[in-house]
Amino acid sequence: MKSIIGLVVVIWLLIGVAAAWQRGYFGDDRDVNCKTTGDTALTIVAGPLNYLGVNPKVDCHVNVPEPSN
Repeated sequence: MKSIIGLVVVIWLLIGVAAAWQRGYFGDDRDVNCKTTGDTALTIVAGPLNYLGVNPKVDCHVNVPEPSN
């Protein structure tokens, strides 16, 4: 039973990687930041749901402290 669950998880994630690749998330021309990394990770975790219309997006806002005087 454990091997079946493990196989399903691996297949789920491979389908997510395929969806991320089709969307161009692994290209060299993309800037690496919180949003692109989050979008890629969520797309992979969503797996087959990507092909049912799910398009996960991340809204990252990083508060950078102001320099002191």
